[in-house]
Amino acid sequence: MKNLIIFLSVIATLFGEVSSRVVSVDGETVAMEAREGLKPGMSAFVIREFAQGHQVILSTCIIGEATDQLTCKPFDYLEHDSLSLVKGKVQAGDLVRIGLLEKSMAIIAPDQKRFLDVKNKRPDAFWIHPDILAVTLKEAGNPVPKKKDFQAFCKEHVIGTLVFALEDAVYDVDCVSFKVVAKEPSPYTPEETVKPFYNRVGEIERGIFDFGAESIGEFTPYYQSLIGEK
Repeated sequence: MKNLIIFLSVIATLFGEVSSRVVSVDGETVAMEAREGLKPGMSAFVIREFAQGHQVILSTCIIGEATDQLTCKPFDYLEHDSLSLVKGKVQAGDLVRIGLLEKSMAIIAPDQKRFLDVKNKRPDAFWIHPDILAVTLKEAGNPVPKKKDFQAFCKEHVIGTLVFALEDAVYDVDCVSFKVVAKEPSPYTPEETVKPFYNRVGEIERGIFDFGAESIGEFTPYYQSLIGEK
């Protein structure tokens, strides 16, 4: 767990973050000191601080419609066999770190041009290539990725934001809440769409014993529906 805290601290140093403090706790609902620039659906971690600089992550949280309110659950976002998860209840005074992983990103785009256009506009991001997810989907015979597939990908590779570069706009989706936290209108028409998203792995075919859909269908409508924008 100590190594995990160090890793997250490095991420924060590279990308920046917002910090706050817990004011009160009512079950899974946590009130924190208000901060500017927060949006509903952003994720956060609640951290318990001890003497000599030691810290333990207690909870993964999601900011509510009132941005000084959090819904929290026991920390499990960065699961790893070598890490022991610490059980403890959030209490007033605990540290809240928001946006810790938001610039650790992956792009879901219809083609290489859209992918590169979005990537090049964000030089300060730490990018995880979607080829990694494509390999997982190919091995599983899954040509129609669902929310759970994207969230599992995020957890395994410590990604905070999925960037869905669709034909109408570019949507930033928080991996934990799977809510849109930013939207930039950006019309784009791909010459040829790669499904289920741009990758260099090749065609992803349905498994022989899978009787589900063979394709996501139309690229933009599928992902708009998946992220709640349709």
